[in-house]
Amino acid sequence: MRQQPLPLLLGQPPHTNSSGSKEDIEEEEESTRILNWSGTHHVDLAPGTYHEPETQLELEALVADAYRKGQHIRPVGSALSPNGLAFDSRGMVCLSNLDKIVEINKDEMTVTVQAGARVSQVLDALRPHGLTLPNLASIAEQQIGGFVSVGAHGTGALIPPCDEFVTALTIVTPSENGVVKMTEATHGQLFRLARLGLGGLGILSVVVVTNDDENDLPLLGPGTEVSDGKGGKKKIVTAEDIKSKFSTDEQFKPLRDLLRKLLANKNDTSLDDDMINGMGFGDLRDVILASGNMLDPDHVKRCNKAEHAFWAKAGGIDLAPSDQKLQFDCGGQQWVYEVCFPSGTYGMPGTASIDFMEDLLKEIESSGLPAPAPIEQRWSSGSTSPLSPASVGPQVNDSYDSKNSLFSWVGVIMYLPSEDFDPTGYRRQFITESSKISIAS
Repeated sequence: MRQQPLPLLLGQPPHTNSSGSKEDIEEEEESTRILNWSGTHHVDLAPGTYHEPETQLELEALVADAYRKGQHIRPVGSALSPNGLAFDSRGMVCLSNLDKIVEINKDEMTVTVQAGARVSQVLDALRPHGLTLPNLASIAEQQIGGFVSVGAHGTGALIPPCDEFVTALTIVTPSENGVVKMTEATHGQLFRLARLGLGGLGILSVVVVTNDDENDLPLLGPGTEVSDGKGGKKKIVTAEDIKSKFSTDEQFKPLRDLLRKLLANKNDTSLDDDMINGMGFGDLRDVILASGNMLDPDHVKRCNKAEHAFWAKAGGIDLAPSDQKLQFDCGGQQWVYEVCFPSGTYGMPGTASIDFMEDLLKEIESSGLPAPAPIEQRWSSGSTSPLSPASVGPQVNDSYDSKNSLFSWVGVIMYLPSEDFDPTGYRRQFITESSKISIAS
């Protein structure tokens, strides 16, 4: 069995071996295993059920053949979904070879790309033109087709999810119509269903996305004081806040000290000072958590406290291109559970999103749940795609509430130990089952 290297975001073909020979793989007729980026799901596909077409015509023939034979086929992007959204053992197709940047139209502020192009590729192509994508999620290795088909969201109360920026698309369908080109003007509601359709209506092959002028984004570090969201005082930011007053070593000291203490308590000498000092924030947090009982609330609290101390010293304001600041270190393998709900309008947000978070924190404290940081809370405006979690409704209208809709996204994370800390997989399995019980209750 061929096993896809983890993570898939490296852009490697899911069944490449050491020689990288597609012909060798076909001759051996071995099955394919694909792992998602978080390491929480995998899927095994029998020979002949996983496909990577190299041309548009190959994709069209593949879809037509699957329809004619009554075979299942599901599109998958970079397999970044922590829930294995696109996995289907009956048949899958990846468009990683269909990744061309077809056209950049600076006058109309659009970019036309094949659906297999990664977000990072598109950003690199737009940068020389002074353009960028209007919205980004936290990782730039998504394929554009998956990026819009699942309604990925970024951050910004006035910024809708990514599907809303699609102005035209080409979709390969199993219907008698075959390849269909769609816009809002030509297909209306069907277009909005196709652009965020989870692959249900066909496979996106080409997407046209609107652009923004490239701009620098001011980023408030987590240690910077802001409004409490309920009319509390705001901190007036001064020039002294632009950069942290602490050196890198001072910023990382709380995390490094905690890790050294945990290792010393176990007489663990596997990590020396050079290795610890060479770790980034995400690696330190992962190793700290894995060095203790990851389901022990007290252990998780110690890690959270050290993380808070790190951010307090690293906090401040930074100014950099938006595509650099909207990406961040998500940490290692993890379970993710996210909800999205309406929270008023941009002009009248109310307190629903703040109330939700306060209730969540109270529940965590009262139940003694191990809750690693961060609990991510973001806001976006609504989407006119009916299947979006932030959908404004089935009918598009120009009402104030629809045009200014506000949604909050809240995500909780349960990190998992790597194979270095869990060679048998028992800890991962136990943490996974415990997390399911916590969510169900």
